[in-house]
Amino acid sequence: KKKKKKKKKKKKKKKRKKKKKKKKEKKKKKKKKKKKKKKKKKRKKKKKKKKKKKKKRKKKKKKKKKKKKKKKKKKIVEPLQNGSLSLL
Repeated sequence: KKKKKKKKKKKKKKKRKKKKKKKKEKKKKKKKKKKKKKKKKKRKKKKKKKKKKKKKRKKKKKKKKKKKKKKKKKKIVEPLQNGSLSLL
């Protein structure tokens, strides 16, 4: 046996009648202009910057290289019998 589906009856919504409002004549009021207050600008105080002490760098002294003096060998000069000089 098949069950018969019951049809739901749709309820009809009653339309509400909108009441028309009678427009009242309004007297136009003059708007007073508001004076704008000028804001005073606050001056910012300048912060004093602390001066940082710079560390003095020690200059490295360059070591001067001592030049070695070459000793000149003394040449022994001997006179020969024939009158000419010979180096020994």
